[in-house]
Amino acid sequence: MAEGIMADDFAPFQLCADLVSCSICYEPFTESRVPKALACLHSFCITCLRSTIKAHIKNTMTNPRVPPERRKAPSDFPCPVCKERIRIPQNGVAGFRDDFRIQMIKDLIVKSRDAFNKKTSSQSGCAEGDATHRSVSRLACGICKTALSGDTVLNYCLECFKLLCTDCLRGHGVSGLTRDHKIVELPQTVPVNSLPMASTCDLHTAEPLRYYCKSCRCPVCVACTMSGSHGGHDVSRLPEEARAVREEATSILETAKEHLRKAERDTATLQTLQNELREKEQSVRKAILSKTLDDIVKAKQRQVKMEKDLESMCKEKYAELEKQTTKLSGSSSRMQSRCKFMADLLEHGQDLQVINLTSVVLQQLRGDDCDRDHLPDDYSRTVTKLGRYDSLLQELELRDKNIQDLSPASVLSEIKDVVSEIRDLSLDKPVQKNGDSRPSTDSPNRLSDRKRRDANGAVIVGKRGVREGEFSFPSGIAFLSGDDFAVTDMHNHRIQIFNKNGDLKKAFGHGQMKPSDIAVTRDGWLAVTDCCTGDSSIKVFTTDGVLKSSVGAGMLKYPFSIAIDTKDRFVVCDTSTNTITLLKRSGEQVRRFDTRTKFAFYLSVNHRNEILLSDWFNQCVKVFDTGGILLRKIGGVGTEDGQLMIPLGLCTDNVGNVLVLDCKCERVTMFSPEGRFIRHVLQKSRFEDIRHARAVAISAGGVLALTSGDTKGQVPNEIRLFDIGRI
Repeated sequence: MAEGIMADDFAPFQLCADLVSCSICYEPFTESRVPKALACLHSFCITCLRSTIKAHIKNTMTNPRVPPERRKAPSDFPCPVCKERIRIPQNGVAGFRDDFRIQMIKDLIVKSRDAFNKKTSSQSGCAEGDATHRSVSRLACGICKTALSGDTVLNYCLECFKLLCTDCLRGHGVSGLTRDHKIVELPQTVPVNSLPMASTCDLHTAEPLRYYCKSCRCPVCVACTMSGSHGGHDVSRLPEEARAVREEATSILETAKEHLRKAERDTATLQTLQNELREKEQSVRKAILSKTLDDIVKAKQRQVKMEKDLESMCKEKYAELEKQTTKLSGSSSRMQSRCKFMADLLEHGQDLQVINLTSVVLQQLRGDDCDRDHLPDDYSRTVTKLGRYDSLLQELELRDKNIQDLSPASVLSEIKDVVSEIRDLSLDKPVQKNGDSRPSTDSPNRLSDRKRRDANGAVIVGKRGVREGEFSFPSGIAFLSGDDFAVTDMHNHRIQIFNKNGDLKKAFGHGQMKPSDIAVTRDGWLAVTDCCTGDSSIKVFTTDGVLKSSVGAGMLKYPFSIAIDTKDRFVVCDTSTNTITLLKRSGEQVRRFDTRTKFAFYLSVNHRNEILLSDWFNQCVKVFDTGGILLRKIGGVGTEDGQLMIPLGLCTDNVGNVLVLDCKCERVTMFSPEGRFIRHVLQKSRFEDIRHARAVAISAGGVLALTSGDTKGQVPNEIRLFDIGRI
């Protein structure tokens, strides 16, 4: 009884059916959809290949990222499966070779289906099955034509492509021509049409192709070897040639498989290395984070300790100073009372009263003079001792031996120096001249020694000192009408106004304010940032020195720089919080936003009402709108044209060009309003001490002003005026 139908019976043609369909359109290969094989051995129907290449050419020619003049038709395209670049033949898709494997697979499918149908017919016992057995029973030997109905097995020669009876099989093995042929035994149930058939010669249609012409590299029949175009050529038997080709192909295949196995091993090794690298990266990241946190904690602890030590020292010194102040105030009060009494006595007293009381009052006044003899020197020494910030820092360093410079780079060193100068919150250090710490009593109107010109013709105004017309850290400058300019003299606690020639017009202050920057309002008044630790605010003065208002107290911690926007509002940079605050003239806060930097000091407002801020930390100028949105950045880290290293003061001219003071590169650079580099307006060759400059301003008439100075007395404290049209 025949065996039952198993699932494996379907496998040959079901698997092959998947292989004879195009992997793009999933349609079976037909005469209109001829399978074409690519160099990567993937096959697709000719219709899909034509569409794929056409789409690739279109995408390449319309690619917006490639300029039109550089676009050209591609000579290759990626395989839809493996993405290997395949060269397009000159005659197009038709130039790809047909895939012969597909036809072989289709033939196998047909034969497998026929075998399957006959197997099912034999099991059902239908007439069709009987016909099949009858057809098998009529099989005959391919040589002697003897019927093979009595044989239990069929002998089939794979080289002659014929069935052999027992006698012919014996002779087939003895003959010298056929004894090496490969014979297989087949059951009688095998379908006849499933047996391999011999391919015939195109010239001699009755002769099978049994030989291979090595000269012409094509299969030939026996007739072709004896005469015709292949006579005298190097000819070998087709099985032998096939065997040699198989051996060579097998060797190449084994080599390729070995390379594939090695590639798989290498891929696994690379994957392992990637995993190890990823683990090490995570480990190092954790170590960096841990180390950074430790450094932050230690630095914070050091900061707290130093601040406590500073507070303790200053508390003692403040107490000593207060004691001296109280003593001096009492002496002054007594003297004032006695002077008033003596003046009233001389003016309104009678003669007898004058004679009787004058001697007593004069004696008391003389006693006060004697008491005052020791005060100036003692008081001066006390103030000198309290006011030396360097000595306080030295004492702190002696208490904390672990203080280290955490900024080895030269740029960070420069930033540290400038920050220490600008953020100097210590008691004011008196100016000493020839060992004398007392202020000079020279006439304030003698400016001949405080206004001069350098070798390049620039006007130099002022020098370090406490007299009017002299400076102790001039940190801010602004031009008034008519090219007059006002300067903030921070550590002399005053504002000084000069005319365009550098002659002093007015000097005024208000208590112990520390003016850091200045701007001019629409009505011509002066808006000054007072960064005094006890009263950080914005003070508004007239040009005559009359205080009109004070706003921002309690909202600002260290207001260093200021500008006026087009709506006549205060735009203030707070260096303690690195924020920008907008205030109305009344003091009402409009907005405050973070500058996203660690070093924010000087700012300006252009004609578009955009806020420009010099960012030391990122070495650029940031441009914000009044809502705090970052619009663009000007400059960048470097020393080339258009780059910045420690940008400080900045301003804008009449047309909106931005002038930036670059301390590290020692130059003043001009940019367009959009941030395009224009030129270097001023360089070291015109101003040797430009690296010590701080603020910059430009007048409507084209006069460029730079302030320079520090808190340590190591560089000149002066103003230089340049005619920008002659630079």
